[in-house]
Amino acid sequence: MPSSKLFVRKLTRKFVLIALSIALFSLSSLQFLGFYGATASACTPDFSLVGSTPQTIPAGSFGEIAFTATSECGLYGTLRYSISISPTATGIELHQPTYHPVVLSSTHPSGSEGFQVLTSSSTLKTTYTITASVTVLSVVHTVNILVTVNGYTITVSPATLSAPLGQPVQSTITLTSFGGYSATIYYSISISPNPPAVGSDSCFNPVPGGPSLSSTSQTATSQWTCTITPKGTYNVTITAMPINGLPDLSTTLTVKVT
Repeated sequence: MPSSKLFVRKLTRKFVLIALSIALFSLSSLQFLGFYGATASACTPDFSLVGSTPQTIPAGSFGEIAFTATSECGLYGTLRYSISISPTATGIELHQPTYHPVVLSSTHPSGSEGFQVLTSSSTLKTTYTITASVTVLSVVHTVNILVTVNGYTITVSPATLSAPLGQPVQSTITLTSFGGYSATIYYSISISPNPPAVGSDSCFNPVPGGPSLSSTSQTATSQWTCTITPKGTYNVTITAMPINGLPDLSTTLTVKVT
């Protein structure tokens, strides 16, 4: 009798082990196929769209912009797109030197379209938003690319200065106009990190008011003096702001206080 019970126990144990093995195999198979639990992840066919970094173009010249589409989760097809410029103005237009249809596929999952931004000396000096609306099959995405058309440039010299604590340093900001650009320019300033004592007042332009640019006065300089505490390295950003509107342009001076 005891041997009979022992036989039943061994048989029962074998059946339990076999059942557990079958269950674990089935669970692993479901997970592998993506039918069970957190391992299953939905992947919707789509594409990403990235545009050029912001561009600054001198009036009367041209710049280049582009957008790039990249397939995600197997969305393949031909890129169809439309382009618009805001604000609407004369003297600025887009030109595509060469056109080749872009088709996203498994072997070419990414593709780009490029354009030239053409301007004239009379183009409105401002920041334009160029919007590209791109369609692949029935999926639509848009991207905005910023283009600033300006009539002047801003530079700083020297761009890096070093001085002992408490000693002032000086640098010269130069504005240069072209294409007959005319405006009175004012400045704003920011310092990073912000000096705890007097903040942006650590740097100043001793000449009140702002310089003027015109077809007969194409260059204007301003000398800036900085006395910054405590010790450290500071980035001084000086922004030129035409009184008659955009574009604002900035330049950065690095001051090391030792």
